[in-house]
Amino acid sequence: ARNWTEEVRTIREGLAILPTAKVMPVRYEQLLKSPLPQLNELLRFIGVEKRPAYDSAIGRLGISERRESWKTWTAQQLAVVTKIQSAYLQSLNYL
Repeated sequence: ARNWTEEVRTIREGLAILPTAKVMPVRYEQLLKSPLPQLNELLRFIGVEKRPAYDSAIGRLGISERRESWKTWTAQQLAVVTKIQSAYLQSLNYL
């Protein structure tokens, strides 16, 4: 829980120095759910022309929705993690 919180903080600090027009938020869940549309959006954002090989390359990666192990945590485990991560979870609209 603390590692994730530190990673999010570090990423935000790095992104804060960039103009907002140069930052494209990508949600992990959306990337897993629909990798090709997410890739297409990213390519448009960075101004790179899409190539047919990209679709097949993404398909070969085997990106798919994964089992979310946190859903099997006990109420106590979830409460501990939520307490540690609550500020970031709220800012990312998870709570």
